[in-house]
Amino acid sequence: MIAIGLMSGTSLDGVDAALVKIENEQFELLKFITHPYSAEFKAKIMRNLHDSSAKLSEICSLNFELGYKFLDAINELLDGTNYNYSDISFVASHGQTIFHNPKGLGGNIPSTLQIGEASVITYHTNIQVVSDFRVMDIVAGGEGAPLVPMSEYMIYRSQEKSIVLQNLGGIGNLTYIPKNTSIDDVIAFDTGPGNVMIDYFTNKYFLKPYDDGGKIALSGTVIEEVLEYLMEDEFVKRKPPKSTGREQYTKEFMEELAYKFNFLTRKKEDIITTITEFTVQSILYNYKKYLEAIDLVIVNGGGSHNKYILKRLKEELNSEVITGDEYGIPSDAKEAIAFVVLGYLTLNNRWGNVKSATGAKRGVILGKITPKEEKMKVDLKKIGTEQRNPNTMDIDVLSTEEILKKINDEDKTVAYSVEKAIPNISKLVDRIVEAFYEDGRLIYMGAGTSGRIGIIDAVECRPTFGVSDEMVQCLMAGGENAFISAVEGAEDSREMAVEDLKRINLTSKDVVVGIAASGRTPYVLAGVEYAKSIGAATGCITTAPNSPLAAAVDFPVEAVTGSEALTGSTRMKSGTAQKMVTNMISTTSMIKMGKVYSNLMIDVQATNEKLVSRARSIVVQITGVSEEEAQAKIDKFGGVKPAFLAIMGEIDDVNEVNRLLAETKGHLRNALKLVK
Repeated sequence: MIAIGLMSGTSLDGVDAALVKIENEQFELLKFITHPYSAEFKAKIMRNLHDSSAKLSEICSLNFELGYKFLDAINELLDGTNYNYSDISFVASHGQTIFHNPKGLGGNIPSTLQIGEASVITYHTNIQVVSDFRVMDIVAGGEGAPLVPMSEYMIYRSQEKSIVLQNLGGIGNLTYIPKNTSIDDVIAFDTGPGNVMIDYFTNKYFLKPYDDGGKIALSGTVIEEVLEYLMEDEFVKRKPPKSTGREQYTKEFMEELAYKFNFLTRKKEDIITTITEFTVQSILYNYKKYLEAIDLVIVNGGGSHNKYILKRLKEELNSEVITGDEYGIPSDAKEAIAFVVLGYLTLNNRWGNVKSATGAKRGVILGKITPKEEKMKVDLKKIGTEQRNPNTMDIDVLSTEEILKKINDEDKTVAYSVEKAIPNISKLVDRIVEAFYEDGRLIYMGAGTSGRIGIIDAVECRPTFGVSDEMVQCLMAGGENAFISAVEGAEDSREMAVEDLKRINLTSKDVVVGIAASGRTPYVLAGVEYAKSIGAATGCITTAPNSPLAAAVDFPVEAVTGSEALTGSTRMKSGTAQKMVTNMISTTSMIKMGKVYSNLMIDVQATNEKLVSRARSIVVQITGVSEEEAQAKIDKFGGVKPAFLAIMGEIDDVNEVNRLLAETKGHLRNALKLVK
């Protein structure tokens, strides 16, 4: 089982993402990344952590914005691996804490709020997500934190050593695992500030996001009166269980501290040293007050990179102090891994909280599950193209000529099926023409035979009508290679459809037309759903009635062809119908765009000898000039259409011809009206 853990902590550095292999309840880290937040995005989160600056509209937006940040982190994590969305069993997302009030202070009831909409992840990846882990523990009377102790017990417990796992994110928290113990003896709580105050004052006085390696702290001296004041902090001295967040160490709190002790007159390095020492002393106070024997301290989180903190802990403790990296589990990845463990427990209907750590009345199953869509189960008996054709039951015992006549008899019905769909084809064409005039594109999407038909129509538009390869194109499940060789599982990949549309920068100006005989292909369905979500128009070509695809699009075309001569072989009547409809769509659209005069292709691209002759013949037929003059005009004005306009409008100026065509967006009849 492969899973992903996501963590956006109080330090607001970005999204920590861990790719984890789970086997026999052993959790192996395969890859870890941090997807950073921009300074602007971090500032937006920061101002919504405080009552004085928070806005409901921004918090609502941030819930979705963070969802997309988490999605970006997943994509970055999987990039360069052999894993796709379909390989991931679940995502466990902590989210971003906006406010944590487990004691119900300020006349409110105990509560907590983490945002980062899980539905965004599931919609775009079809991976189930476990999120919102803290609320159930709050409801059970707990602090909702710390939640990592269960995972730490499962991963780090030892028969020989009593271990403290000290995490230093924005807030410091510890998990104490006595040697040879059970989960009931584990102690865990928040110790006080981790990096939150260090980062704030480093940014304020040095214009840096954090004290890299603790270099600034190592260069200064502790201001004793400030440290003594800070060590009277109520939270630091509060008896466990206890938990907090940025609401305890706010910008207002830190600015009041700076004002009280007139930091403007202090040496800036000494301020950072003092604030960093406060983190150290808050840790030491809680160890000495509430823990028993300690053999090993493992420091994790961003603070594990601060050499001042590590140095001071080693000086003050009579126990080994190492980082998570030195232990073998990267410090920065630890919390993201922890939520994989918690997600695993949730999905297995097992408790994830530690009562002694959070103060909950009992163990509870944590988190909420956003389920993925299961693959659509298709009842082939209900699809017309999959039913047996009574007219061809004996086709395998007939002569060659009789077989051909049977196939031809079935093919004769296709044109009638398409004829009945003409009213809907007309509506789709008009919308495509509208898109073309607004610089939009026609994007076909299909898999297998349907995809190949879309590609054939798209690639023929350029030489036939002189349009760019971008204007009409087709996305095929499995990519270009699938045109000549089947790509296993491609048509079932919803995420591939979204990726393909993003790759071509789909916009609301475009029209996406899904082609699928059954109207049930996941790749095509996901494509039109995504297109609609960004405001693009959608259509479809299907040969089965009442399909999910037809129900999902704006302009459905259903040319119902019925059962095939060979049961289920949709490359036959169904494929023929799809080819006829795509021909009608592209040809009619180009006629409406002025690419045809009378019934002649006046934008044909003369890319070979046959087409050069055809281009010359078109000018001769329309204007009556000689072949020599026709060719001379084509050469001078750069094509059939401008040559025709020059002859019929009696214009000798190339620039004037180009101006008229530009003004009418290439429509020849409209250009001729301007001349007359």
